[in-house]
Amino acid sequence: RAYSLLFSRWGPSESAVLSNLPEYPTGDPALDRELCDLLSYLEHPEVVAKTIPLMEVAQGTLEAELIDQSTLERSEQYGPVIAAMRENRPLEQSMAYALSLTQTREGWTDDLRARYFKWFYQSLVKSGGESYKGFLEKIRLKALDQVPAEERGVLAQLSGEVLLDQPITISAQVDPPKGPGRVWEVGEANTLISEHLKNRSFTHGQQMYQALLCGSCHSMQGQGGNVGPDLTQTGTRFSAWDMLQSLQTPSLAISDQYAGTLFTLKDGSTLVGRTLHTTDDSLFVNSNPYQPTTTLALAKSQVASQQNSPVSLMPAGLINSLNEEELLDLMAYLKSGGNPHHEVFD
Repeated sequence: RAYSLLFSRWGPSESAVLSNLPEYPTGDPALDRELCDLLSYLEHPEVVAKTIPLMEVAQGTLEAELIDQSTLERSEQYGPVIAAMRENRPLEQSMAYALSLTQTREGWTDDLRARYFKWFYQSLVKSGGESYKGFLEKIRLKALDQVPAEERGVLAQLSGEVLLDQPITISAQVDPPKGPGRVWEVGEANTLISEHLKNRSFTHGQQMYQALLCGSCHSMQGQGGNVGPDLTQTGTRFSAWDMLQSLQTPSLAISDQYAGTLFTLKDGSTLVGRTLHTTDDSLFVNSNPYQPTTTLALAKSQVASQQNSPVSLMPAGLINSLNEEELLDLMAYLKSGGNPHHEVFD
């Protein structure tokens, strides 16, 4: 760790420092994380060959369990959410190795590259929390930036790009809204909810949530996208009025964390989207929240200016296709945070 701090301030040292390091891997997970990062930074010729087998082993998490079950059971609001997260923790150790190896260009063979990028595919078919796939995708894109251009297409496919680029569609098991819809005024909808938000249907509310594609951008109970905020605790943090206003006019209040960027190009055209990653020459921008990993490459030389967009990436009027019963069940589902045992249900 001391070497890492020195190099972060003064740059890489002479290769002689490698002779002063412990033999890698050591068998100590914490020490091996530090060594992998340091050896990758120093372009050690054997770090890739020694690390890929460690990545491929299904390792338990290095992080200690900080909260015991008895503590979780004391909180009806947060306990079940934390317990569900703990049941589905990602393999942080393997992810740390994968990130470290994005630094090195030395020691790669065709077989090692194939095994490395196949690990992403195997990891993407799992789920590991609200931001899991977002973090994994950033590591994957950084790794692809390091490979020869002629190999990127094949390796991108091998790494599971198809799992990320599938269009968000409504499942055959989900019934779309029957309507008839209306342009819901917030006050009118809030009055309806204040009088009738009881004995609602969890299943129908969940179907409306899925039919409106809320899960493509938002996470609930650890499942869904990360384009927008997690909705698990929405019902405990916001009133029905606040939720309705966000659904109907999301541009009224946009968090900096989830704001899109308004790009003005030198030809006078504009584009609104999220920058997913950059290279020396280009920005890779997603402009469709329903396909959150599909990107458009913008040459930096084409961009005249960029600023936070005053228009939300979330479409306005999402509930206008719903009738009264559909709106009530959806709002009950949002208030419950996806908990079928909440008091608003039968």
